[in-house]
Amino acid sequence: MEEKMIAIKKIIAVGGVLLGTAGIVHAYLRTAPSKAAREFTDLAEDLLKGTEPAKGRFTEADIATLPGPVRRHLRRCGHLGKLKMAYMKVVFPDVAFSLGKGKKPIKIAYTQYNFVNGPDRIAYIDSSLYGVPFEGVDAYVDGKGSMKGILAKNITLFDIDGEAMDKASLVTFLSECLFVPNAALQDYIRWEAIDAHHAKAVITAYGTTAERDFHVQ
Repeated sequence: MEEKMIAIKKIIAVGGVLLGTAGIVHAYLRTAPSKAAREFTDLAEDLLKGTEPAKGRFTEADIATLPGPVRRHLRRCGHLGKLKMAYMKVVFPDVAFSLGKGKKPIKIAYTQYNFVNGPDRIAYIDSSLYGVPFEGVDAYVDGKGSMKGILAKNITLFDIDGEAMDKASLVTFLSECLFVPNAALQDYIRWEAIDAHHAKAVITAYGTTAERDFHVQ
């Protein structure tokens, strides 16, 4: 009986240590500064400091040379007569993000900025994997694309850059140019008509060129 009591006491002691350790880890993950969030905030602050307000309002003259589907889209969205923008900020607080076919999606908070001058784009992902914080920073600044993922606030899982990322990031900016339609009017984007519902856009920035087709009903 005495041996059993000693064994039970040891189990309780070990359990206490584990629970205490888990509590410390949880407290750290909850309160530790985030390297990814800091990087994103610094990028945003630097880009915002260098951004001058756009001048003027959208007019028919601004869109006169665009393909018909693009003109139709801008009119339908009510941009004509509205102030032009120098950048946009979008916040998606609760998004179901797919990890691939057959895998359960995870919930993420997503914040992004797209800047007309440049062009530049940055995004921050805040989520968790199995209860452990997971964050990402996706950036296209000064023609350089990059993507990094950080686990538990400080462990870098991946950090990707290079020519392929430069072009992929430029394509992403182009795909979103109608979210901040003043970008669609800039000289770095060239539009080509395809048919009544399709238009092609070609973007050239920092020595890199990318293109994609747009479909408008």
